[in-house]
Amino acid sequence: MARVYCTKCHRLESLCLCSVLPELDNQVEVFFLQHPLETKHIKGTAWLTHASLKNTRFEVGEQFPKATLDDILRSNKRTFLLYPATQEEDVTTYQAESFPNEFSLPDCRVLILDGTWKKTKKMLFLNPALAKLPRIVINPDLPSNYKIRKQKNAQSLSTLEATMLLLEQLERTDKYQALLKVMDALIAQYETCVENRGVE
Repeated sequence: MARVYCTKCHRLESLCLCSVLPELDNQVEVFFLQHPLETKHIKGTAWLTHASLKNTRFEVGEQFPKATLDDILRSNKRTFLLYPATQEEDVTTYQAESFPNEFSLPDCRVLILDGTWKKTKKMLFLNPALAKLPRIVINPDLPSNYKIRKQKNAQSLSTLEATMLLLEQLERTDKYQALLKVMDALIAQYETCVENRGVE
């Protein structure tokens, strides 16, 4: 029997989480670029975040065709990348907390890469135009609550948590805390599935 997926949250209908998705109107446009291996991942948070925000776009790929990159980068909005920069990289960086002092949020777009660190680094390597973008940096005060998936270090966040913190710091509001209910539901659902599988 073919698996049936929910058209909104993109999860199996039996694992649908639409009931916990908020509808949040974000000022700055968020553009998710998801690695193909993350598609349909039961523990993924990118599409759930996308489905909870009104001002977003979503694209799946590893090495994007020139036409797709042109569509992503040639915008009337200033485009930034949420990704830490190493000392060797010659890119401009902005702290999210001070970003609103320099830019008008409705005139900006932030790209967020969804995938493991290894996958997202490869995406930047294969798409040099993305790697050259100015970066926005967030500094989490608390460790990730994304306990169902291994994180690189204490500062690593899920895509949902990173997006939430980014928008909170850019817009200086706590309304995006509503996304934590989505995270809690995802974790609870996954743990229940694992527990039931263990009983079987």
